[in-house]
Amino acid sequence: MLFDYIIVGAGPSGATIAYCLQKEGANCLIVDKKAKIEEKTCGGLLTWSGICTLKNIGFEIHELLEFGASCINSFLYNKDNRCKLYSYKNGEYGLGITRKILDEWILNHAIVSGAKIKWNMIFKDIVQKDEIFKVGDDSAKKIILATGANGFLPLDMKHMIKSQTFGMSAQIKGKTN
Repeated sequence: MLFDYIIVGAGPSGATIAYCLQKEGANCLIVDKKAKIEEKTCGGLLTWSGICTLKNIGFEIHELLEFGASCINSFLYNKDNRCKLYSYKNGEYGLGITRKILDEWILNHAIVSGAKIKWNMIFKDIVQKDEIFKVGDDSAKKIILATGANGFLPLDMKHMIKSQTFGMSAQIKGKTN
């Protein structure tokens, strides 16, 4: 089938991208190498800036409370090997929520908005012919890679993952048309 976009990665970035594009009338397919969303060691706190970002996109954050999220007014963090307390001010708050619940909630919004998903999609090549990209049995006008930090690690850095106990994350910024 021909899609406007194939989004590689069903995590929060890929699902949010699909949700936004579907709202704009695009036809999206999300593909992921896993069989389902799994719990991850990262997560646990959706910060105020994350809450504001999701609200600005159009998500109804109060829905997360129905799935077991808790309002967080302060939290402890490590700075210079010392435990510090951060307290939100001026009506700001965080949400304590497992990463799996957050990921499933965002992905469900993408699916309800019309995005399709295919699990267990392990492929080694994205083939481009003319203006169309082919991923497995599906094709799209554009490909979006939302594979997280793991997807961008060079081969000589893969050994780092084995020594990580709390996961690895990265923020990649850029401009695109």
